[in-house]
Amino acid sequence: MDKYKERLNIYVQKVFPVASTYTSYSYTDMNTAIENYNKEIKDYCGTKAELQFIDTTAGLVGDDGTLNDADSQGLHIGSAEGYQKW
Repeated sequence: MDKYKERLNIYVQKVFPVASTYTSYSYTDMNTAIENYNKEIKDYCGTKAELQFIDTTAGLVGDDGTLNDADSQGLHIGSAEGYQKW
């Protein structure tokens, strides 16, 4: 892999937050953990030229930091339109 390093681009996607309807755990605690994880991953990607951190959550996360267009579990994108935005 080292011989391809100069031409290698690895894209690391930001993890989506959960919706307020998420019930398997406190959605606020879960989103805090996800936010911390995303910061760590983004920071790590900044140390490696071949890693590109991308935020694909635009248009899918509300002002409150929760996933807007969620499935019934509050965990995944919930519609075809949501997947098109993603």
